Amino acid sequence: MLLPVFAPGTLFAHIFHSSPVAMTINTLPDGQYVDVNDVFCHLVGYSRQELIGHRAIDLGILTAERREPVIQELVAQGALGKRSQVLRHRSGEEHHVLVSAQLEEHEGQLYTVAIIQDLTDYLRTQDALQTTEQRFGLFFDSIPLPVWVFDVETLRILDANPAACSAHHYTAEELRAMTVVDVLTAEEGERFRDYAAQIEQWPTYNGIWRHQRKEGAPMDMATTGYTLSLNGRRVRLAVLRDITQQLAVERALIDGERRLQIITELSTDGIWDFDVRGGMVHLNEAFRRIYGAPASASDVHTALDWWLSRIHPDDRAAVLRNLQETTASSGYYFSSELRLLRADNVHYATVISRGHILRDDDGQVTRITGAMVDISRQMEIAEATAQATLEERRRLARDLHDSVTQSLYSITLLAEVARRHAQSGNASATLEQIERLGALSQQCLREMRLLVYELRPAMVEESGLVGALRQRLEAVEQRSGVHVHLDASDDQRIPLPIQNELFRVAEEALNNALKHAHASQLTIGLQTTVDEVALSIADNGRGFDAHVARTAGGQGLSNMAERVSRLGGRFHIDTAPGQATTIRVHLPLPSADQWRLRWPQASLSLNGNRV
Repeated sequence: MLLPVFAPGTLFAHIFHSSPVAMTINTLPDGQYVDVNDVFCHLVGYSRQELIGHRAIDLGILTAERREPVIQELVAQGALGKRSQVLRHRSGEEHHVLVSAQLEEHEGQLYTVAIIQDLTDYLRTQDALQTTEQRFGLFFDSIPLPVWVFDVETLRILDANPAACSAHHYTAEELRAMTVVDVLTAEEGERFRDYAAQIEQWPTYNGIWRHQRKEGAPMDMATTGYTLSLNGRRVRLAVLRDITQQLAVERALIDGERRLQIITELSTDGIWDFDVRGGMVHLNEAFRRIYGAPASASDVHTALDWWLSRIHPDDRAAVLRNLQETTASSGYYFSSELRLLRADNVHYATVISRGHILRDDDGQVTRITGAMVDISRQMEIAEATAQATLEERRRLARDLHDSVTQSLYSITLLAEVARRHAQSGNASATLEQIERLGALSQQCLREMRLLVYELRPAMVEESGLVGALRQRLEAVEQRSGVHVHLDASDDQRIPLPIQNELFRVAEEALNNALKHAHASQLTIGLQTTVDEVALSIADNGRGFDAHVARTAGGQGLSNMAERVSRLGGRFHIDTAPGQATTIRVHLPLPSADQWRLRWPQASLSLNGNRV
């Protein structure tokens, strides 16, 4: 029988059954349930009817080992204050609870009134928090990105992970003794103070700050910041990422793009860029100036129609076929030689058109970029060089016939005369013919050496123009006693065919000075600029009438002038009878790249070096 206070309808009974925490009434010492509320039924998984009259031990809710210490303490003290306990649910799941109990007696029967708080969710929350803290600690220490926490008010660094220490070359203890301003450059530190004064306006933040390492080396850090509350203190969690190299690369790319744009616009070659998908065309200023491209040629279709109309009719089919075959295949480069109408709408320029094709992942053409290099001038030079070579061979053939061949014929005759005198026993006449034969042989040898020397362009190939001129002047000085001087700059930018022609001109001028001027001093000058080479040959001889010499075709002047003219240069002679003589030659200088485009065989060697 229950105590009156526990009877149904009483205030206690109302409180008992409506309580948000589990409550039970048990007998002592056997521990039978006298009454339980719904919260307790839910906690252990049994109905009220199943519990009343039964013991917790019998139902498996509580083990004897766990019950006995509680009962002993309750009997000894008459009450039990918030003791942890473990109850087993009907399903077998264990619940951690906090038990408070009071001992009551009625008519010799002892009862326990227990209040039971389920701690399972609380403990799960605590475990989760602990796990979260552990995970955060693990994340904080192991993340490869620098991370630190600083106080929003004081800006003092509260903690820093190993990656932050490694990036800044400080220990964690050193960083904890510093503020954020201390690890920034002086200029950035001032900017950060202004930012920190308004930091609460940005709960999250992304920006770039320039930090400095312990030794002072700067580094750019991309920063993501989060404002948090920690133990009643406002703190900022900052995740850093070193982007120093990235920014350097980006700046280099920007600079490179700017330089490329400048080079493109300043280039003397026609540069074009077709954006196939965008339908846009860019032509640099040189292209428009040389070939007369209209402003409307900024659209792909318009530009293509205009370009095709400017190609020489004889070249159009081959150019189109080359372009179509390249774009239809998997190729990325194409090259064509064609004739393109100039801006004057009269003359055609011979050009090398080279392009690079950009494709997407599916192989579709997205962009075509290339350049038009005008090689007309180089072709003229090459043709002139070839013509000069042919004429030089003809001249040498004439010289061989007129000098060496005649000398050899005379030697043959003298040898026959000497043979006859010897057969007749005329010793003195034989000796005379032999002496004449020797003298003529020496003359023939000198003529052959001169011709062989003139046939030695290999000297230029082996030693370069400057080296060949130096060797020639040294030979002149040794053989004639004439004082010589060479004032020459680097000849590396002069294509080999032009070097050979300049050497021929210099050699012709030297021969004239030695044979006709009776000079005692010779000076050769060679200067090279970006687009021109200048050659001068000066002597202190007796001079001559240049007009008369040209008219008469003597002294090799006409040969020299013709060589220079064929190469598109300027020839000037400053002399007069009784005065010194200076010959000046100026030749336009094509680039090695231009020579390489049209005549790769002519560009294989420059002063013995492949270019």
